[in-house]
Parts: sequence; structure tokens; C-alpha cells
Amino acid sequence: MALRLFIEGVLMNFGRKIFWMGLFALACACAPSGFAESTVEISADWKHVQLKSANDVFISVDYQIISGAIGSGLRGPIGEIAQSIWVNLYSSAFKRSDKVRVVLINHTSVDVLGRVIKDPQVFQVPLKYVGDQHFTAQLPDLVSYVSAQRGWAEGANQQELAVLVNDDWLKDPVSGESNFKFQLSADR
Repeated sequence: MALRLFIEGVLMNFGRKIFWMGLFALACACAPSGFAESTVEISADWKHVQLKSANDVFISVDYQIISGAIGSGLRGPIGEIAQSIWVNLYSSAFKRSDKVRVVLINHTSVDVLGRVIKDPQVFQVPLKYVGDQHFTAQLPDLVSYVSAQRGWAEGANQQELAVLVNDDWLKDPVSGESNFKFQLSADR
């Protein structure tokens, strides 16, 4: 009887260990790329950057922030990655036949894999008309902030967005330039 209870206890503990190992493996598999598995903190809150062009096109950059170790190891910098980035443009003048494209520039010192980069990242993305004078597209994930921890230079990265509608660049009414400057931050 004692032997049977001992074996059942061992099997029960073994089953618990298998359960927790499976749960940990699932959590690691679901972790966003670019972060060390054990240090990810995901914010479910959507952040928004609201912009308006000189000719009344409303621009919304919508995103979520993930905080943790950037890259796949513990030597990478600590920081934030903006993920699930969507750019949405609204204008009463938009038609389905319009051709809309955005150029996103990310001024950063590391990419989402934790690799050091010297030049800004540049992404060009066509937008899709979804009705109701609305164009949209998803942009790639970006490093939006790097902490001074682990010997890295601290800094919030700056982003710039340029919008091309039918071969005409939209203008920022504040600067008069075709690049809208902003930051994808966790504080929005």
C-alpha cells in the first residue's frame, strides 16, 4: 500500500511538472519576436498619434508597446518595441481610385533583433482603401525606445511619416515639411 501511494505521488508530481513545462513552452512560443522570452511585458492598451495635414487629411498612427530585453539574448538592450502599428488616413476628398503610400523613417540604434544599426530604418508601404474615405495599412514592428541599462546609450527613437497621395506629398502645417515628426512611446 505504501509503495502504491509513493508511486501515485511521484506520478502526480511528474504530471504537474509536465503541465508547467508545457505552459512555459507555450508562453515562449507566443512571445513576440525580437524579445528574450523571459522578459516580455505586453501592454494591451492601444496608443495613438494623431496628425493632420495642411489640406485636412487626418492621420492616425495606432500601435501597442512591448517592454523588455530587445533581441534573443540577455546581452541585448532593454527597451520598447512598437508593434501592431497601423496607419489610418481619413479625408472627405478620398476616392477609391486614389493611390496612397506612406514612408516611415525610424531613427534608432538597434533593430527588433537587438542588432546595432547605423542608418535610419525606412519602410515604404502602400495603403488600401477600405471605404468611407479611409485608407489603411499595417507597418512593421519597430524599436521605439532603448534604455541605458547594460551599457547601451539611452534614447527615445524618433519617427517620421511622409504621405504620398496621387503623386502629391502631404504637408505638416506646423513645419511646412512633407515629413511629420513624432515618437511612438508608451506614454501616449
